[in-house]
Amino acid sequence: GDGGGGARMPACGVGALAGASGPAEPCLHLPAGVLDAPKRWPFVKEWVGSAKSPRPAAWVVSATRYQKGEAIERIAMTQESGKPVKPATVCNHIFTAVTAGWPMQLQAVAEMMPAPTQTEWEAMERAEAALGLDIQTAEKYTKTDVLAVFLAAAVKPFTDRTEEDNALLGPWMDRLAWYETFRRAGIEPTFGPAAKRMRT
Repeated sequence: GDGGGGARMPACGVGALAGASGPAEPCLHLPAGVLDAPKRWPFVKEWVGSAKSPRPAAWVVSATRYQKGEAIERIAMTQESGKPVKPATVCNHIFTAVTAGWPMQLQAVAEMMPAPTQTEWEAMERAEAALGLDIQTAEKYTKTDVLAVFLAAAVKPFTDRTEEDNALLGPWMDRLAWYETFRRAGIEPTFGPAAKRMRT
C-alpha cells in the first residue's frame, strides 16, 4: 500500500462523470507522482512547420505549461492564438507528452477525463485484437473502428448519430485516449479500487 500518503484515485469509467452509483469497479491505477513511460512512441512530432521556421507542436506548449504547474482549464482558456480550446484538448496534449517519453503527472487529467475501469480496458483490448490492430506500432487508426466492435453507436456514420449516440461515444473516446496512451508508451496497466467521492 502507499501508507495513505499518495493521491486518491479519482472516480473512473464511462459513468464516473454522471455520478453512477452501484459497486465500484477496479479503476486504472495512476501513481501519485509522475508517470514515466518506458518507451517513446516513434511517430510523435515535437516540432511542426517548415524546416526554415519550425515551431513547437501545440502539445509541447500545453505540456510544458502543465509541467510548470498551470491548471488544465487555464491552459485551455489562454492559448497563444487567443482562441480558447476545450480542456479535453489539453488533456490529449498531455497524453501525447506521455507517449513522447515526458514524465507527466496524470491525476489532474483523470479528474477531468476519467480513466477506464478494468472491464472497459478489457473491452478495448479485445476490440484491438479482433481488428488485428496494434495500437503501439500503428501510426494511424480509426478510433470508431475500435469502439464499433462493442458499441453500436460507433457503427453508425457520423451524420446518422443521434444526441444519445454522441453522449455515449464521447466518454468512450476519452477512455480510448487513456488506452492508446498507455499502449503507445508501453505502460503495463494495473487496476485498483476507485475513490469514493461525493460530488455536490
